[in-house]
Amino acid sequence: KDPSPLPGPASASDARRHRCTAMAPTADGAGPEGDGGRSDAPGTLVAGSLVAHAPAFAAKGLRLFAPCGRSALCYSVRTLRQIGALPPQEGQVTAICSGQLRPDKLEPIATGSTLGELRLWDSRSCACLGALVLTEPILAIRWPKRDEVLVLLGREGQRAHVERIAVEDLTAPRHGGTVPVNAGAAGPFDAVDGAVALGDGKDLHIWGDGWQASRRCTHRCVVTALAIDAQRQFVVTGDDGGVVCTWWGVLESEHARQVPARWHWHSTPVRSLAQCGPTVLSGGDEGVLCMRGAHDSTNAVRFVPRFPGPLRHLATTTDGCRVCVGVGGNTLALIDELQGWVQPRWIHGIDIPLAAAGAQARAQAGGSNVLHPLACGGVAVTSSGRRIQFLDGQGVLQPAQALAVDRGGCVHSQGGEGPPEYKWTLWHAAFSASAAHVMTCESRRTPALERFSGERASSSVLKWWTRGRGGEYALHSVSHGAHSAEVTVALAHPHRERLFVTASLDGDFKFWDLLLRAGGAGGGEGGGEGEGADGTNAASGGDARQCWQCVLSGSWHGWPVLCGCLSADGSALALGLRGFVTLWETDTGSELRQLALDEAAKEVEYLCSIVACGRLLLIASVRGPSSEEVICWDLAGPSVLARLDLASSLEGSGRSVVRASSPSRGDHGFHLLACRLLQSELQLWWVPPPPRGAPVCSPERAVSVPLHCGVLDAIFLGANRRLLCWTSAYELWDLDLSTDAPAAKPAWEERRIPTLHAEKGEGE
Repeated sequence: KDPSPLPGPASASDARRHRCTAMAPTADGAGPEGDGGRSDAPGTLVAGSLVAHAPAFAAKGLRLFAPCGRSALCYSVRTLRQIGALPPQEGQVTAICSGQLRPDKLEPIATGSTLGELRLWDSRSCACLGALVLTEPILAIRWPKRDEVLVLLGREGQRAHVERIAVEDLTAPRHGGTVPVNAGAAGPFDAVDGAVALGDGKDLHIWGDGWQASRRCTHRCVVTALAIDAQRQFVVTGDDGGVVCTWWGVLESEHARQVPARWHWHSTPVRSLAQCGPTVLSGGDEGVLCMRGAHDSTNAVRFVPRFPGPLRHLATTTDGCRVCVGVGGNTLALIDELQGWVQPRWIHGIDIPLAAAGAQARAQAGGSNVLHPLACGGVAVTSSGRRIQFLDGQGVLQPAQALAVDRGGCVHSQGGEGPPEYKWTLWHAAFSASAAHVMTCESRRTPALERFSGERASSSVLKWWTRGRGGEYALHSVSHGAHSAEVTVALAHPHRERLFVTASLDGDFKFWDLLLRAGGAGGGEGGGEGEGADGTNAASGGDARQCWQCVLSGSWHGWPVLCGCLSADGSALALGLRGFVTLWETDTGSELRQLALDEAAKEVEYLCSIVACGRLLLIASVRGPSSEEVICWDLAGPSVLARLDLASSLEGSGRSVVRASSPSRGDHGFHLLACRLLQSELQLWWVPPPPRGAPVCSPERAVSVPLHCGVLDAIFLGANRRLLCWTSAYELWDLDLSTDAPAAKPAWEERRIPTLHAEKGEGE
């Protein structure tokens, strides 16, 4: 038992975020676990999954709580804005449920975690009222009676059982016995006053008050969802064959024989079921909400189609007046009226890819970046491959500015097996300096061609988008077949608002510009007549420009281009090849120089250019058959200033994420970040401005992502003392590096973190 409450209610300033406990190194350089200099930086959860587990309404139905990581976010049902968050628990929150309204007007809620923490909260102040630590993970919670909570303990798909928790006193919950309901392969769970139902593979276990043991009802297929009528007249179940069954009178007696009524509504497994008054709701992977009156003798079914993803969860208010639908892709849909024309209201979270395994495989294969810092402030996120979302400087999502690649549905595999995939997939995105223009590189799947030729089933398309006065992005130009192979580079010029660059494995690089009509102001560099400060056309007669066109192209012996970047001043284009880095002039497309690597078999995986340490630097991440390193060139020479051996710096194997910070002044130093893809540890190096000679880089610290999740992408924020990390748990973390906790020298030597050393002949 652990009845001690957590810290007090979250203030308004902490409503959007919650802190993660820091683990600072001790004086000897080792963390609390003695891991030799490794520390967990204080982290702020910016965004996460809202649909991993079912949400819940508070007793009055005015607040909606959605589990998110180790906490639960609170949203106003009226304004759809986040108004609070529960303080974090030790484990991941897996279940949430609301209790009945108390005589003192208290609206309690209960949460459960993977570590068996059952905590009771005041839904208004987000203050913890009481807590109880159980021996097993909590899978689900139901609050059927005012003074009794039922919890399902165990692991999904494994053995599980139901226990009672007495909550007469919310500040001191206690064990109240067990319920004779067990499962060998735990599935869906539901309970009302005097009745409990639990799925167990193809079996349904039902128990009512006064029964000596639970009864078993057998299905043809695996039970995937269930719900109990509030009046105990029936139990409705859904299976993986898309069939919804209604078991009438099954709760009247433990020996009654009943045959269910079967309704085949779905073509995919039934994911969620709920009862909203006299209406039974069901949802599946088709993205269609099915509604049928429980007592309707005509068996008429209504459909609400065109949800933007699979329906994962359904939650209803106590009075049945409002429904919340958890939609795959991390969106909550609120439905206030089920009669007539249904118009959902949306709560958007950070996008999550539907095919989780496919997203990680894409990242391991060297997919494009997920996080894109904008020159005008804020961050663009392309986490799902379907649309672009924007965060402001404080990490708050801006739903009105989202750019949808394609508004169509998703493609399901044959037979309904496997995760759904989108028709349009976003691979690369480039943003102009003011973010008024966006170029996207997308891949489109053609399911009909997959039966004949898998290679020709997908094609790449370049699209250009412009931002209107209201902040919405509209499609402006499209180029089909711009490259004959996979596009690997998509860049925007740092100073010329409408100039973009692409390069591909076909060996070609191309410059794209938005040209004006005859008699206009010229090319894409200048501002045309009637153009606003952000680069948008303000002429009353409509857009006076033509489409984006290729104005310059080139190739280096037809060698495939692996990566690229534009110099910080925009004067040169750097392209990474196998064994070489080539520099090109952006105005004429002429070749400036070749930077040869020490081994012809090495490949350039990452390029970036910054102005730091009083120099114009080019930083490259290079991988060979048996080596991996970071090379820093001075483009004024050009000459190699320093090298860093990543093979001995980073543990494990696989691709690496390398990032360099951009200092506020060109004579300042910069930070270098490196980590293995899908691993939790990040290494930081600091490169101070040298008084003379070449820069010398020293290891600063090793940081672990909260919860030790794998890193998919990371960027520097603010004054380069913050890291924004996108993890394998599909959570966006803001890591604070301002609290300097460098490891002692012996600890760093033990971990063999090398120092970036100057190339021979450079400096002193």
